[in-house]
Amino acid sequence: MSRVSNGSPSSARPDRLITLSDGIFAITMTLLALDVRVLPGLDSEQFHDALRESSPSSPPTR
Repeated sequence: MSRVSNGSPSSARPDRLITLSDGIFAITMTLLALDVRVLPGLDSEQFHDALRESSPSSPPTR
């Protein structure tokens, strides 16, 4: 196991935990910003069709 200068294992460094939490926060905020609505009670094929219809087909124009 590799060690950093302070003697703690490199996998236990706090910067790795901070990076992980930043990534989780960014993904969560992105999902909260999206407005994806699909009716409940759909089978798998209907769900995927509804999900495809709710996503934009092309980037927005300015």
